[in-house]
Amino acid sequence: MIVNPTTFAPAYVAWWRQLQPPWRTRVSGTLSQDVPETEDWANLAKGGTAGIYTVVVALSWWIRALGTASDTTEVLLMVQDLLWVLQRLRQPHDVVPSLKRVRTEESDVQLVGRGKRYDHQLSNLL
Repeated sequence: MIVNPTTFAPAYVAWWRQLQPPWRTRVSGTLSQDVPETEDWANLAKGGTAGIYTVVVALSWWIRALGTASDTTEVLLMVQDLLWVLQRLRQPHDVVPSLKRVRTEESDVQLVGRGKRYDHQLSNLL
Protein backbone atom coordinates (compact mmCIF):
# COMPACT_ATOMS: atom_id res chain seq x y z
CA MET A 1 0.00 0.00 0.00
CA ILE A 2 1.27 3.48 -0.82
CA VAL A 3 0.63 6.13 1.83
CA ASN A 4 1.41 9.80 2.20
CA PRO A 5 3.63 10.04 5.31
CA THR A 6 2.52 13.60 6.01
CA THR A 7 -1.07 12.51 6.61
CA PHE A 8 -0.45 8.89 7.58
CA ALA A 9 1.95 9.61 10.47
CA PRO A 10 -0.45 11.60 12.69
CA ALA A 11 -3.29 9.19 11.92
CA TYR A 12 -1.11 6.20 12.84
CA VAL A 13 0.09 7.81 16.09
CA ALA A 14 -3.50 8.65 17.10
CA TRP A 15 -4.64 5.10 16.30
CA TRP A 16 -1.70 3.59 18.25
CA ARG A 17 -2.54 5.71 21.29
CA GLN A 18 -6.18 4.68 21.06
CA LEU A 19 -5.17 0.99 21.16
CA GLN A 20 -3.19 1.42 24.39
CA PRO A 21 -4.56 0.41 27.77
CA PRO A 22 -5.73 3.40 29.85
CA TRP A 23 -2.78 3.17 32.26
CA ARG A 24 -0.33 4.04 29.45
CA THR A 25 -1.89 7.42 28.63
CA ARG A 26 -0.39 10.42 30.41
CA VAL A 27 -1.81 13.93 30.62
CA SER A 28 1.22 15.17 28.65
CA GLY A 29 0.22 12.94 25.73
CA THR A 30 3.21 10.64 26.08
CA LEU A 31 2.85 6.93 26.72
CA SER A 32 3.87 5.55 30.08
CA GLN A 33 6.20 2.59 30.43
CA ASP A 34 5.48 2.22 34.14
CA VAL A 35 3.66 -1.12 34.07
CA PRO A 36 1.15 -1.64 36.89
CA GLU A 37 0.67 -5.05 38.47
CA THR A 38 -2.79 -5.22 36.92
CA GLU A 39 -1.59 -4.57 33.38
CA ASP A 40 -4.11 -5.17 30.63
CA TRP A 41 -3.03 -5.64 27.01
CA ALA A 42 -6.40 -6.90 25.76
CA ASN A 43 -6.52 -4.55 22.76
CA LEU A 44 -3.07 -5.59 21.58
CA ALA A 45 -2.65 -9.17 22.76
CA LYS A 46 -4.51 -10.54 19.76
CA GLY A 47 -3.33 -12.33 16.68
CA GLY A 48 -4.54 -11.94 13.12
CA THR A 49 -5.96 -8.85 11.51
CA ALA A 50 -7.58 -7.59 14.72
CA GLY A 51 -4.39 -7.31 16.71
CA ILE A 52 -0.72 -6.52 16.79
CA TYR A 53 -0.14 -7.89 13.27
CA THR A 54 -2.08 -4.99 11.78
CA VAL A 55 -0.11 -2.49 13.86
CA VAL A 56 3.18 -3.88 12.53
CA VAL A 57 1.99 -3.94 8.91
CA ALA A 58 0.71 -0.36 9.09
CA LEU A 59 4.00 0.78 10.62
CA SER A 60 5.84 -0.85 7.72
CA TRP A 61 3.74 1.20 5.28
CA TRP A 62 4.78 4.37 7.07
CA ILE A 63 8.47 3.38 7.03
CA ARG A 64 8.35 2.45 3.36
CA ALA A 65 6.66 5.74 2.46
CA LEU A 66 9.35 7.83 4.16
CA GLY A 67 12.15 7.12 1.71
CA THR A 68 15.79 7.87 2.47
CA ALA A 69 15.69 11.67 2.63
CA SER A 70 12.94 11.98 5.24
CA ASP A 71 13.16 12.84 8.92
CA THR A 72 12.76 9.52 10.68
CA THR A 73 12.65 10.75 14.29
CA GLU A 74 8.92 10.23 14.80
CA VAL A 75 8.79 6.82 13.16
CA LEU A 76 11.84 5.66 15.13
CA LEU A 77 10.10 6.65 18.36
CA MET A 78 7.09 4.65 17.21
CA VAL A 79 9.28 1.62 16.40
CA GLN A 80 10.87 1.84 19.86
CA ASP A 81 7.48 2.00 21.58
CA LEU A 82 6.11 -0.89 19.52
CA LEU A 83 9.21 -2.93 20.35
CA TRP A 84 8.71 -2.16 24.05
CA VAL A 85 5.07 -3.31 23.84
CA LEU A 86 6.03 -6.48 21.96
CA GLN A 87 8.56 -7.28 24.68
CA ARG A 88 5.85 -6.85 27.34
CA LEU A 89 3.48 -9.09 25.37
CA ARG A 90 6.14 -11.81 25.23
CA GLN A 91 6.59 -11.86 28.99
CA PRO A 92 4.87 -14.77 30.70
CA HIS A 93 1.62 -13.89 32.38
CA ASP A 94 -0.15 -15.76 35.10
CA VAL A 95 -2.61 -17.74 33.01
CA VAL A 96 -5.13 -19.71 34.97
CA PRO A 97 -6.90 -22.31 32.85
CA SER A 98 -10.62 -21.79 32.60
CA LEU A 99 -12.16 -24.93 34.00
CA LYS A 100 -15.69 -26.19 34.16
CA ARG A 101 -17.10 -29.01 36.23
CA VAL A 102 -18.56 -31.96 34.38
CA ARG A 103 -20.42 -34.88 35.93
CA THR A 104 -19.48 -38.28 34.57
CA GLU A 105 -20.67 -41.80 35.30
CA GLU A 106 -17.20 -42.87 36.54
CA SER A 107 -16.76 -40.07 39.08
CA ASP A 108 -18.78 -37.42 40.78
CA VAL A 109 -16.89 -34.44 39.35
CA GLN A 110 -14.21 -34.09 36.68
CA LEU A 111 -12.42 -30.84 35.78
CA VAL A 112 -12.24 -30.30 32.04
CA GLY A 113 -10.27 -27.55 30.31
CA ARG A 114 -11.64 -25.61 27.40
CA GLY A 115 -9.55 -26.70 24.44
CA LYS A 116 -6.24 -28.42 23.80
CA ARG A 117 -4.12 -25.50 25.03
CA TYR A 118 -5.74 -25.51 28.46
CA ASP A 119 -5.65 -29.31 28.66
CA HIS A 120 -1.92 -29.18 27.91
CA GLN A 121 -1.31 -26.42 30.49
CA LEU A 122 -3.33 -28.28 33.07
CA SER A 123 -1.45 -31.55 32.46
CA ASN A 124 1.84 -29.67 32.94
CA LEU A 125 0.63 -28.39 36.30
CA LEU A 126 -0.35 -31.85 37.56
